[in-house]
Order: sequence, then structure tokens, then C-alpha cells
Amino acid sequence: MEREFSKRIERFRKEYEGALDPEEIEKCVYEALRDHAVYKAYVCASEILVKKRKEKPAAQRPQQVAVELPIAATPSAAPPSEVTEGASKKRRFSIGRRPKKEEKAEEESAKEERPQAGRHISLKELPWQAYAGLASLALSAAHPLLALVSLPVAALLSRRRNTVPLWTEGDAVVWPGVGRFRFYKIERVFKDVAGMGPSEFSNHLISTLHEFNGVYYDRGQAWILLEEGADVEAVRTVLRRFGVVVEPRPSPPPVQLPRERASRYLPWAFLPLMAVFAGPVAGAAALLPALLIAVLTARDLGHRPAPPMRALSSNASYYSVPDNDAVLSVALAAQPLVESALVVWRADPHYAVKLERRGGWAERLAWWTQSQWRLQALEVIQIARQRLFNLHERGFVLNGLLNGRVATFAAGRPVGSIEAFTRDLAAFSPWALLMSPSQCREGSIVIGQDDAGRTVCINPEELQTPHMMVLGKTGAGKTTLGLSMAVQLRRRGVVPAVVDPHGHWAQLAKWFPDAQIIDARQLAPPLVLKDDDDVDVLLDALRAAGIQIFDAHFTVMMEALGRAARDGDTSLDNVLRHLHELRADPSYAFAVDAVYGRLASIARMRRAKVDLAKPVVVHTEGDTTPSSVMKLALWITYFAVAAKAACPKPPCRMRLFLAVDEGHVLLRNMEALSKAWRETRKFGVEAAVFTQSVADIPRDIVENSGVKFVLAIEPEAVPETAARLHIDASRLQRVAYEGLPEERVGLVRVEAKSPVFVRIAPPPPPPAEAANKPALKA
Repeated sequence: MEREFSKRIERFRKEYEGALDPEEIEKCVYEALRDHAVYKAYVCASEILVKKRKEKPAAQRPQQVAVELPIAATPSAAPPSEVTEGASKKRRFSIGRRPKKEEKAEEESAKEERPQAGRHISLKELPWQAYAGLASLALSAAHPLLALVSLPVAALLSRRRNTVPLWTEGDAVVWPGVGRFRFYKIERVFKDVAGMGPSEFSNHLISTLHEFNGVYYDRGQAWILLEEGADVEAVRTVLRRFGVVVEPRPSPPPVQLPRERASRYLPWAFLPLMAVFAGPVAGAAALLPALLIAVLTARDLGHRPAPPMRALSSNASYYSVPDNDAVLSVALAAQPLVESALVVWRADPHYAVKLERRGGWAERLAWWTQSQWRLQALEVIQIARQRLFNLHERGFVLNGLLNGRVATFAAGRPVGSIEAFTRDLAAFSPWALLMSPSQCREGSIVIGQDDAGRTVCINPEELQTPHMMVLGKTGAGKTTLGLSMAVQLRRRGVVPAVVDPHGHWAQLAKWFPDAQIIDARQLAPPLVLKDDDDVDVLLDALRAAGIQIFDAHFTVMMEALGRAARDGDTSLDNVLRHLHELRADPSYAFAVDAVYGRLASIARMRRAKVDLAKPVVVHTEGDTTPSSVMKLALWITYFAVAAKAACPKPPCRMRLFLAVDEGHVLLRNMEALSKAWRETRKFGVEAAVFTQSVADIPRDIVENSGVKFVLAIEPEAVPETAARLHIDASRLQRVAYEGLPEERVGLVRVEAKSPVFVRIAPPPPPPAEAANKPALKA
């Protein structure tokens, strides 16, 4: 086995000779030698390529990742394939999108590669049909009986396939001899690879991968493939149980794979018929090899990779990583490089029988001959047996494309399919593929860039729960991130309404001169109560000041609101007037005395004139005394109630971005607001809380925030943060220790997708005219 291990190391060196520097190659080789696992070298190479792509200037960086990627890298040193593109007469194919200039350059280079009139054609460019046809012609012309000899010659040459039998036809992917597969879009994934332990990840793979027949992934969107005639509802039920929601109806193919035309190869098949010039009998005998070549050509028709090519190979069934941790690490390391992938497979129920038969003969030959090579092969087969019978894996045959290239799992001759085990498909499971950030489209909010240099975006309108929670210590970049989101949302028609004790958000006036800056210590909101929900939220403001609120206080407030409603005026001033009248009733006196003083202090304040069509920033200049906290909480109440009143028939489109800074101070006791946090979405509110400590944020707000940012935090806070946000502690270690002073870094988790490490983008520069105008003070 040591000799085989050394061969794989040397193979790794050759594969990455042009992509990595010699020092980098030796560094990765050291990683493999240290753990005696070649896949460690491929993980190291993937990480280095990610860093190189990130450091490359944006102007030079292509939109499609063109890197060598060891998906499902194995101790057999599965090599990356060469660049592969489909070619047809009218268009070139690539799963990943490329810039037009790059496509044009590739078109020109492809034209140079194609045989042209008057140009010398290399023998290597000729298909196998040419060699078979010439050989059959020569043998048939020499003697008619030799035409029979040309049959095994043609069959032997046909093993050198120059096609990958996979193309789209109508609304399905065609895999000749296997079936037609249709695309079903994945709506949502509630599980992720990074958050799973090895055992949980293994159980998900074993329980679900045999239910469907493949995955197509394209930068944040994914589809599963089901064979025509499969029970779609049964598959959807199983996948949903394990956290994957799939649409019930098939989608049009999101990718088009051209089918190779027979006219390219069939002329070579009829070449033996020229033996008729040597004699009628020779021509008749040449008909047999011509028919054989034509039949074998039809078998090969499909998507043809442009040379140089290296298709899927046949020896991956034994050399895959046998342990769960290794597969998981490879999937995590390779994922940032995956922009697009199409993998089609089918479970092979007879694989165990075939393996036993193959293993039995290998065992007999090994002991009979005492051959070292056969003994090594026997050890490999024993590993495969262990995976089948002890780890309960399944055998598959598969084919596919990765980032526009033919997917490679292991070295060997090109074939139309390979054999693999369940964990060989780990990097192509929905959980692994959907770890990337969402696709940036019109209306998206740009957050920053991930490790691979891709832009990380959030599409609030597409989220089930668009509310956000941003966690980070002082100076981590919470205000920078919040200002960036507020500016982008405002330019999309969403109005920022900010409650910030310190007043840092007043910088919004640099971008929007019509921003209203309000001092909550002097101005109270023009609050108008409508129903019992509004009263609950109002009482939250009193809780924020430290007052204990019970059902008696709610009862007396509702009685006062009812009397104010009969007057036709439910403003806070009129409700307070009726509350004072209720004090004359001894049954209400105690409850009125508990809340009236605080509310009366608010009633004595001047009412602010607020235009909710313009940005609003409410502050107390850093004052966080109980009185100031109550007044700021009252403004949170006002924004929630006003948004609800502006949307009489929910759901409404998003129109208000409610940002609460220092949430650990303002939201600590706001029970009613925390319970209504999710409901505010239907009234057109996207809420965001910025806090230094997750411990003081109500659980309802944490659970109902679909987007969670974790900026720089203290290492001591990692365990509690991981438990409250359901993010693996190993991922949070990075934001606790990594990051330079001049850059803002963080971890963002969008709903159930895996957390993505992001370098936060600064807010867009303000217009010059806006920066010179003073903000409006209400």
C-alpha cells in the first residue's frame, strides 16, 4: 500500500504543477504525508485556490470559477478533469455563465481546434471510427474473410470513447441506457452540512440519496432530478422529513446539453464499403464491420467534450474516503469552488453481489499467486465490503458535469459512467450544495464577499422571515453593516426607521438629507391605539422602564381605550384622560397608580411631527436611564402600530425597515413585541435588532429572525452564542479570533442555509450634495 500511496502523491504533484507554486504543492504534500491520507492534499489545494481567487483583482476575475476541484477526493487521489465544454454547430455549452468577451475568445480558440479545409489534421484528432474504418477497409480489400477479423478490431477500438452520453432532450436529461430524468426545484433546505455531526450527516445521506436520481446546482439555486414515472409525492415526503422542500411539479431544464450529431461520425463508419472497388465480394464482406461501427457510434452519441478531454472514470468504487469526517471536510473545502454542477445517478441494487463475486476471485488469486499487487487489491476490496455491510452504504452508477467540466472522481480510462458509494456523493447532496450564499438579483442587498470572492446578497422579499439579528461587540461593525443595509433598502423604496440610543445612525443624513433626527427625551410619538395588541405593545414600553405589568394593568388600559373609542379619539392623550377618570373607581385605583405616572410624563412631552415616508432616526444621545429607555421603547411601539395601521389588508409589500440598536438594552423586557416579531412581516415591516449580547434578547426574536449575523465576539461568548443561534461553535471560533482591525468580518446565516464567512462591504458613498445639507430635526 505504501507504493500505491507514493504513486498517488506523485500524481497529485503532476496535476497541480501548473496551478500551484512548488512551495504550495509541497505544503499540501506534507499535509497528506502527516495524516497518511491523499485527500488532505486535495483539501489543502482547494483552500489555496480559494485564497488565490479571492486575492485576484475583481477586473481580472472571471465570472465562472475555472479551477481544478477534487470533488469527493479520495485516497486514490481523484484528479480534477481537464476543461470540458460541449460543442454544437450553433452554440458552445458551459453550465457556468461566462462573460461575453471570454465566450468570444473561446469560440475563436475552438474554431482553431476544429479541423478546417486545407489544415493538417493530427492523428490524435481523428475519432476511433476513423481508425476502425481504415483498418476494416484494408483487411476487407486484402481478402473478404479478413473482414471478420476487423470486427473484434472495431470493437476493441470502440472502447476509446470520445463522447459522454448525457444530454437534454425536451424537458428532461437523457442518459442512454439508464433513463430520462426531470428537474424539480428545491425551494428550501432546513438542514446544512456544517451544522451536522458526522453521524447525522451519514444518516441523511443513507436515508435520502437513493430517493432521487441527481442534483443540478447553479450558484445558490438547486434542482433534484427524478426519473420519469417516479412517485414524486413519496420522494417529496421523504426529503421534507429530512429538511429538503421540493416543488411538486417539474421545472423546464435550467441547463441545455446539446446532443452530438451522427453526421460527424457516420461517414467514417461507411469507409469500409470502399472495398467494393477491390471486388464485389470484398464490398459485401465489408458491410459487416460498417454496420458494427455504425451501431457502436450510435451508442456514443451525446455531449462531446472538446479536446483535451478526460471523462468520468471507472475505478472510484474502491478508492473513496471511508470515514465520515473526511468526506465532510472535503465537501466543506471544495464547496466555495462549486458554481455549477450536474450529477445524475441511479442506485445499483446488485452492487453488493457483484462486489462479493469480484472479491471472491480476487481473494483466491491473491492467495494462489501470493502476488503483492493482488494482496493490495484485496485490501481495497475489503474496505469496500466494510462500507457496504458495516456502514450500510449503497452502490451507485453516476455521471455528471462540474463547473462546465466533466466531473472527475478517480483516475482511469474515459467511460460513460462510474461506480460510487453513498458518501462519494457527499459533495453533491442538497445540504452540501446549498451552503453558498443566495443568488444576487435585482432588489438584493449586498452584504460583502465570501472566501471565494463571490458577492454575498440577501433577498428579503424571498425569505420566509426577513427579520435580522446582528450580534457583535463594540467596534465590530454593526453600525457599518446597518447603514449599508438601510441605504440600499431606501434606494429600493423601503424607509428606514431607526431607534438608536447613541445616535450613530444619524449618519443617514449623509445619504438622505430629508432624514428626520428626533431626540426621544423631548419629543414623544403621535401614538394612536387601535386594539388590544396595540395596548400590549404599549405596556412593553413600561416594562422596559422596569415596571412590573400584570393582567390588571391590561384590563384598566383596555377600559380606558374603550371609553376613548366611544369619543372617536384613541390618541394616547385621550386614553390617559379616561385612565385618570377610572382612578375614582376603587377597583381600578391600584392598577391606574402603577402606570399613570410614567404615561403622564410622556403625555406632558411635545408631540413630534413624523413623516413615515422619510427616514427617521430616534436617539437619546447615549442616555440609557430607565426613563429614556421607556421613551425609546415607546417609539418602537409607535413604528410597529403605525405600520400595522398603514396595512389594513395584510399582507403588504415591504415598506419599513425597523432597526433597533443596542437591543440588549431596549428589548430585554418587551414580551409582547417579541411575540409579534414574526407577525410584523405581513404589515410590510422588516425588523432588525443590533445587540452586543444574545443572552438579553427574547427567544421569540432570536427564533423568528431569519437572517443572523455574528460579527466579532469574545471567545468566552462562543458556547452560549452557538446554543442560542444554532450555529456550530467551530464556525463561530473564526469570528472570535480572525479579522484585521481595518476590515469588518462576520458570519451570516440565511434561514437554514449553512453560515457563510463574509467580509462586510462598506456603505455606498453618499452623494456630494446630500453630505453638505443638514438633516431635518423634528
